[in-house]
Amino acid sequence: MTWWALETTKYNYIRGMKATLLRHFPGIAVSVLIAVVAKDLAGYIPSMGSVLIALLLGLVAGNTLMNGATCATGLKFVEKRVLEWAIILSGLGLEIHRLQDMGSPIFFVIIGSIAAIIAVSTLLGKFFKTPLRFGYLLGAGSAICGSSAIAATSPIVEATEEETGLSLAVVNALGLLGMVLLPFLGQWLSMNDQQLGTLLGLTLPALGNVVGAGHAVSPEVGELATVVKLGRIAFMMPLLLAIFLIKRNGVKSAKFPWFILGFVVAFALAQGHLLPENVISWGTAAGKWLLVVAMAAVGAKIKLGPLVKLSKRGLFHGLALFVFQVVLGLILVFTIV
Repeated sequence: MTWWALETTKYNYIRGMKATLLRHFPGIAVSVLIAVVAKDLAGYIPSMGSVLIALLLGLVAGNTLMNGATCATGLKFVEKRVLEWAIILSGLGLEIHRLQDMGSPIFFVIIGSIAAIIAVSTLLGKFFKTPLRFGYLLGAGSAICGSSAIAATSPIVEATEEETGLSLAVVNALGLLGMVLLPFLGQWLSMNDQQLGTLLGLTLPALGNVVGAGHAVSPEVGELATVVKLGRIAFMMPLLLAIFLIKRNGVKSAKFPWFILGFVVAFALAQGHLLPENVISWGTAAGKWLLVVAMAAVGAKIKLGPLVKLSKRGLFHGLALFVFQVVLGLILVFTIV
């Protein structure tokens, strides 16, 4: 190859990279800006959390101010690639050693409740005529860890932005409702600390919901509820693999989501103490930040028409699943714990 040919190839490569960056920049910049605002607002509205705020701000911006054609390429990149890295880095934050504090009955209670919630969510989807994808999203968010589980499940089931956005909104709203109601329910039923802590850990979707509700009762309830909740979070990777295998059984062309492997590697590195503590802390924080950025992009791509069409049925679906989860939790608590 001549000198001229090498220079031409180099020039074309740089030109192509520049064009790619210019196409991606508007959508990425908007997502980051929304995420910055969401993180700031979360300090004033901690009950909502930065993930939900970013989703709502993105929804408003995407349906009012934003130029969809200009931002589309960057938003798609953030929604897919940035979200995948957020999921991978979340594997660094799992504290599996805390599960040693649980007895074997609680361990099996967690497995049984996760399986039941996923199964019932898909059945409720048939009753309320919501898409199967939405049933998986609600089930994963309710059974594992709220927004993070929904975000991780969404690309596997190939959910639409509207399905992802509504499931996030429903699960977060019901989590806030549960934070208020379940401690009062526990007192009304004269539950002891172990029973109430287990109920909160089994039922509330987000770790923040569990910590807030548990410590509002007492430090002992808060600590036990957190341990039970971490037990649910530890099953995120097996659940994602199970959903992928179920989906692949119906769609032979389904591709293995590579970020699950990345999640496992990050989890193994953290649990094997193969990374310095400051690296694990930085990676966990980066994962949480990237999740907020990704949810801003998801919100910006949501169209109000399909969302409104799904919202009423989706809300009833989520509410019915929440009631089932509470009833199931009470049965398990009073019969096994």
